[in-house]
Amino acid sequence: MTNAIFRKLAIRNIRSNKQIYLPYLLSAVATVSMFYLMANLLNNDFIHQRSSTLPLLFNFGVVVIGIFSFIFILYTNSFLIKRRKKELGLYAILGMKKLHVVRVLFLETLITGSIGILLGLIVGTVLGKLSFLALNYVLHFPAKMNFTLSAGTVLLTVGVFAVIFLIALLYNISQVTFSNPIKLMKGKQAGEKEPKSSIFLFLLAIGLLGSGYWISLTISDPIAALTKFFLAVLLVIAGTYFLFISG
Repeated sequence: MTNAIFRKLAIRNIRSNKQIYLPYLLSAVATVSMFYLMANLLNNDFIHQRSSTLPLLFNFGVVVIGIFSFIFILYTNSFLIKRRKKELGLYAILGMKKLHVVRVLFLETLITGSIGILLGLIVGTVLGKLSFLALNYVLHFPAKMNFTLSAGTVLLTVGVFAVIFLIALLYNISQVTFSNPIKLMKGKQAGEKEPKSSIFLFLLAIGLLGSGYWISLTISDPIAALTKFFLAVLLVIAGTYFLFISG
């Protein structure tokens, strides 16, 4: 099979599965735009000149949005690949080698990831310019706060989400490589497994949630609040996750 055939097959798969690819692309665009907007605020000269603590706050915001984007995109990707297991199993039954299926998945991820990142950067730029115009109009700063396009911010955004999409691709490849065609054919019919109850995970979740809320409620120093608030957010995120899977 030639590269042109693989490209056509990947494009056809995306078009034929547009009902499930559209939410995936929308989630990618939303997370990329949020990350890019926050990263741009982090590198904005106006903010650095006005305050020494705001850059630290935006730095934490970039990390939090990055973690959220990682979890959110991988979750939507797992939903997408689960809906397509029957299709992928059919390829194997019809004689397509797993290596060929992997190449198709790679091209699909490359196409959707590129579209998601590109549209996310465009949406983030538009939202950034509009938000800065609104802030200048409402707050009446002595000097205008301009939304600047930074090559470093663009490269950071592209790099972070390229890694996220790569991890999603590796997950998809593992689903194909370590499953037989019959299992793939039945994959779409299998429902979500009910999480098994775990007292340890439940206690861990309660401890993390309690620690996170306790830190957020006992902050007094404004400077220390930035680092402690970031820690509290991470603890609450982890605690919520463990509480969910503890059953």
